[in-house]
Amino acid sequence: MFRFATSLVPTTGLSLPTVFCRLASKKAGGQAKNGRTSNPKSRGFKKGNWEKVNFNDILVTQKGTKVHPGENTHMGRNFTIHASTDGYMLVTSRLIYNNPGHKPSTRWRTWINVVKERPPGSIPNLDIR
Repeated sequence: MFRFATSLVPTTGLSLPTVFCRLASKKAGGQAKNGRTSNPKSRGFKKGNWEKVNFNDILVTQKGTKVHPGENTHMGRNFTIHASTDGYMLVTSRLIYNNPGHKPSTRWRTWINVVKERPPGSIPNLDIR
């Protein structure tokens, strides 16, 4: 788009030559700050509580230690928790007290365990396999 600009000399009333001014047809964009995307990582629990697991099955994928390995499990280099034996996955949580003798602070810690047998009456039999 062009705009015609003329300026008049106030004392003589003469007009100076017409000057073309280029106007922006679009807003100045700059760089987009949120234009990046990344592939989904599919982190989280891969097996459920009391679900049958086999040796070296992936139980949890995570970033950092949100969930800690417990009995019959081990953690890989990328914090993935695997089953060390065949059995049933069991999730346990407990309240942890930090800084004994100082200002008390508490937090929950979760462990993933693999038990050999399911205790009787703990949950109805969900094995469909």
